[in-house]
Amino acid sequence: MRFLSLWQFLLACSMAASASFASADERHHALIIGVGQYSKASGAEPLLGVAKDMDTSRRMALAMGVPEQQIIELRDTNATKQNILAALDRLKQKVGAGEKVFIYFSGHGTSYSTKNGCEQGFIPYTQGKYTQDDLISEAEIAGYTSKISQVADKAVVMVDACFSGGVVASRTRSISQAANVRAKFVAPASEKCDVAVNQTLTRSFATAMQRFGVPQENFVQISAANYNEVSWDNEQLGGLATHSIGQCLLGDAKDINSSGAITLEEIRLCAQVKLNG
Repeated sequence: MRFLSLWQFLLACSMAASASFASADERHHALIIGVGQYSKASGAEPLLGVAKDMDTSRRMALAMGVPEQQIIELRDTNATKQNILAALDRLKQKVGAGEKVFIYFSGHGTSYSTKNGCEQGFIPYTQGKYTQDDLISEAEIAGYTSKISQVADKAVVMVDACFSGGVVASRTRSISQAANVRAKFVAPASEKCDVAVNQTLTRSFATAMQRFGVPQENFVQISAANYNEVSWDNEQLGGLATHSIGQCLLGDAKDINSSGAITLEEIRLCAQVKLNG
């Protein structure tokens, strides 16, 4: 997995100095998933910025050349595990050679204990309190996206969620009071799966994807938070990472070096300044 591959793909599809939109191509596909209004019984707090994330990710998909009719959205009560996996399965069935796929997820993440150690997963919508069986593990997502990547020219997966419980306890309260933000994280039932800031374990599909034999250039993941970071939700802006990247990708990045195109470094600098703010 190389982050440069993502930006090369995005730049080729959607970026010029004016941030003009690419022509839609019927062969391209997008699946956009967002869970902000969890049921009260689930035990997961609402994420009020997910509605903004859905809009931003749709605009990103359009900028990548995905036509409106090829964008599938699952939000809140529709974003159950059964519906999400069914949508991934349908996508797997219809993607053909040379096509590009954008998969986006915004919602809570968590860590949980298994016989193989601690694993990470997304929390979909549940009517009752969510259980381990309700979680969608990274391995499950990788199992579907690996099949897509083997056929598609490029599969891009963007994740705005976090599993970094180790930094939540020390920072959530003060940051939340100052900036009206909430961590996109639900504490795991087992303390041993609470990710500490000094652990070297990263949360990435890359290892699982390589295990499935997918070439690195066919699959790219961009995550809002690294292993020692928190992904933040804000009602007015949405996920801070999605908001920052989306703004820069869709027009705010500047052609600082007057090259005639927006470069990877210029997008990175733009997004970092916004995140710092």
